[in-house]
Amino acid sequence: ITLADFTKINKTVLFEQYLALIVNARALRKDPTYALILGEQFYINHDGILSCRVMSSEHPLAAMELLHQYQSLFTELLDLNLDINEQYGIFSIHEKIPLGEALPHFVEYSFSVFCSLGKFCLGQSEMKLELEFTFPNPGSGNEFETFFGNPVRFNCSANRVIIPKEVLCQDIIFANQESAIENDKLCGQQLAQVHSNQQVIQKVKKAIRSMPFNQVS
Repeated sequence: ITLADFTKINKTVLFEQYLALIVNARALRKDPTYALILGEQFYINHDGILSCRVMSSEHPLAAMELLHQYQSLFTELLDLNLDINEQYGIFSIHEKIPLGEALPHFVEYSFSVFCSLGKFCLGQSEMKLELEFTFPNPGSGNEFETFFGNPVRFNCSANRVIIPKEVLCQDIIFANQESAIENDKLCGQQLAQVHSNQQVIQKVKKAIRSMPFNQVS
């Protein structure tokens, strides 16, 4: 990817180039929290339909259930799972496709989005939770704990955010039932479009695989 590529409106960046860009960024970065800062910027510019729907939820548990339900509107690269027990809500992330060395970037970015948006929706500067990452600490100290203001553990068995039940039941300050209903319709329409695109892609792949290689243009 050259600098001039960024000035071309119709320039297409291949997914492999995108992953290489992220891997290079991680290798050359001076701040180990760069992906967390990017996630925080997403929440500051919360102008998407999914963000609006989440913000109009009654409480964090309902918001997390929506993130699970409409996850395709947030990312097609990751699988977002939600498990609830008597004490905690556990939000975990798994890769849908192999992301290799770039996986930590997407996990860090996503967790930052969730936590930053959560604090904003609760009208609080802090939110009690715990974070676990499967990869080693990308920093040299407690940079992640300082950013999140909560316990952070690395080299764990799963990438997940553990949220106490009392936090999940707090009121969201932007809760609005009318907005929630309207945004639900819009999210449903967008989700249907995403699924429709996926079906077209699968049909094209099937058609290509059924043709002799020398006939594929």
